[in-house]
Amino acid sequence: MITKLIIGLGNPGDEYKNNRHNVGFILIDKIAENLSLNFDTNKKKSLYTRGKSKDIEYILLKPQTFMNLSGESAIYISKFFNVKTDDIIVIYDDMDIPFGTFKIKKGGSSGGHNGIKSLIAQLHSDDFTRIRIGIGRPNAGKKVNDYVLSNFSKKEMEELNTVIADNVIEAVKTALFESPIIAQNKYNKKINNKDNSNKSRLIKT
Repeated sequence: MITKLIIGLGNPGDEYKNNRHNVGFILIDKIAENLSLNFDTNKKKSLYTRGKSKDIEYILLKPQTFMNLSGESAIYISKFFNVKTDDIIVIYDDMDIPFGTFKIKKGGSSGGHNGIKSLIAQLHSDDFTRIRIGIGRPNAGKKVNDYVLSNFSKKEMEELNTVIADNVIEAVKTALFESPIIAQNKYNKKINNKDNSNKSRLIKT
């Protein structure tokens, strides 16, 4: 039995619920719903749920620390369930990607994201799969911190909860049940093709 860990990054608390920075929480909730799971265990600042499919056990995790301490929860769960860093998938926000798109990558730097910095520091490795969800950049004059901690618009939330979520769910399931490389090759190619033809619209898969 192989155990894999899917982490959605965000800040706990209702005041952050619909923030752009919390897109990892928003989408991992949709993934849990798709897999008929409920986040029912809260231990050591780690809210998680578990499922099985054939020879794969998977854990969905929402760290209950603030974003910059996400690694504390990740290292606790990965050690407790003996999950290799190579079998971790992390979902989080990325300003360098347009809203409505996402990219899959394995390894690399934090890109300045405090949650990823914390994971790399605690895991002593960057060898995990990242699913970077585009939130776009703020307008000129708006501070980055204010932007990422602002809420998605009503229209953005509708798109996030439907088409975007559907695409991310399928990408995560491909990475989980097949491999991150297959997911990367499949979904990044579609994203790039769509970006080239119409950067303002979401990729259909």
